[in-house]
Formats: sequence, C-alpha cells, structure tokens
Amino acid sequence: VRPERIRIGPAGRPAPEDGSRLEGVLADVVYLGSLTQFHVDTKVGRVLSYRMNEEGGPHLDSGGNVVLTWPPDGSSVLAGSAPAPTA
Repeated sequence: VRPERIRIGPAGRPAPEDGSRLEGVLADVVYLGSLTQFHVDTKVGRVLSYRMNEEGGPHLDSGGNVVLTWPPDGSSVLAGSAPAPTA
C-alpha cells in the first residue's frame, strides 16, 4: 500500500466499503512543507501515511490511538522469491 493511499483518523473509524483497516498508535508526526507524514506503530510494524496539508482532517497527537484505512484498489500483492534449494 502506497503511503499516499492510506488515510489516517481517530480510532473507531470504519474501513471504506470492501476496503482495509488497521489500528495503531501514532508514533510521530513530521511536517514536510506541503504535506504531513504520520508514523504509526501497528501489529504488523510501522506504517507511514501522508496527508496534504490543504486536505485538512482531524488534529492527531503523537501517542494517540488511530486507524489507517485504504480502498481495495489501493493495495497490491507482491510475489516473494522462491526458497533456495537445500543440498
């Protein structure tokens, strides 16, 4: 999932229809000029989300519980490499 496809909001927000949802804790907020980068610690590791500053949205504080959502067409499955042969 590309970070720009992930939406972030306060905990309790539902997933988009047929979309995905992942809860976590907002670890860090980084302001980068025209966009804000959110670092969220989840059960599957750290996930990044971007928000353009002109989009607005709820104010989120580090340490707070958040939910990440994305539409079904926002993710791709990548094939892994084959295991190495054993001798």
